[in-house]
Formats: sequence, C-alpha cells, structure tokens
Amino acid sequence: MTFFDDLYQKLFPAKKQSPKLVHEVINRSDQYLIDYAAWFGSDRMRAQLQAIISGYEAKLLKNTSFYDVHLLHSSYANGFALSYHQDIGKKDFQFLFDYFSERIQGLPYKIANSDVMISEKADFIETKEKHYLKPKINAVEPPIDQQFGNILIEHILVDDKPSYLKLVASIYSDSLYQKPLTFEDLFKHIFRILFSKVPSIT
Repeated sequence: MTFFDDLYQKLFPAKKQSPKLVHEVINRSDQYLIDYAAWFGSDRMRAQLQAIISGYEAKLLKNTSFYDVHLLHSSYANGFALSYHQDIGKKDFQFLFDYFSERIQGLPYKIANSDVMISEKADFIETKEKHYLKPKINAVEPPIDQQFGNILIEHILVDDKPSYLKLVASIYSDSLYQKPLTFEDLFKHIFRILFSKVPSIT
C-alpha cells in the first residue's frame, strides 16, 4: 500500500456494513393468520385505528395525543410514523403493519417486495420488516399514472421489542408521470374513514 493509499483510507474510511443475520421473504405462520383474522374487524382494531387517526390529526395541530404519531413530509415523499405504545401490544403492532399493506393492495397496487432483515448494530439487534408496493401501471406512454407513488411500509424492532411503524409514499415529479394523488386520500383509504375534510400534511 502506498503512502497516498494509506492517507486516502484514513481520510475516507470505508463504511462498515451491519452484519445481516437473517434476510428472507416474510412468511406468516398459520397461527399468525388465525390470530390476524380474529383481530381484523374487532373492537380492539377499530380503537387502535381511531387512536392513530387522532394522533395524526393532533400532530397536524401541534398537539399531543395518546399515540405518538410523527409526520413525514418533503417535496418527494409524504407519510407518517407511529411509535410503539404498550397498549397496542407487540402482536397487534405487527397486525397493523400487515393491515396497512392489505389496504393498499385494495387499490391498483402490487407487492414488489416483502422481506424481513435482522442486522447486528453497534449495541443492539435490529429487525426490519418491509412491504414495498408499486402501482399497477398499464400504459407505458407518458404521462404515466403513478397513483400515490411507490409506498414503503416498515416495522422496526430493537432487540425483539417493537419500536415504530413507518409508511411513506415517494413520488416522481418529472414530466414522464402524471401528478400524484394526495397523501390525504391515501390516508383516508387506509383507515376507511370518510372525512368531510382531511387536514393537509403539507
């Protein structure tokens, strides 16, 4: 190794990749699906969804709420994150993650990828479940209908303890694509709520 090679490595050290302990496609057990079916449509599920809606609206008004909801907004991406609350419970938190994906698949959307990755960080083990969904595009001639954009849903656990859920819709702004539908309409659809007027995240 030359002097300049050594100097370059000291100035610009290579980023260390977190060791991947597990990286595989999400596969739910039969018992999980039975439990999910029992949760789906239950009073518990409806109460959890309503609390998320209340947290979302409270954050827009810069107020506090029972659930800690965070708004995500930029020129190319909109979404929200939900911090884990013990009243939800670990299993129901995972149910919410799958429910969000299920709702979006009720739109002209398809699953592009669903996987789980377990990585070793500096002082903890991170488990990241991910659903990545893309719009079903029929016409390839521009302007292309991008719907709400590409949608990423993540379920993060730290040392096997739930940390947060995140849902982000990323859009294209160039002339090849039509103007995207609003995130407020996506939020409405996910939560099956008919708002007379949905507060804007922007």
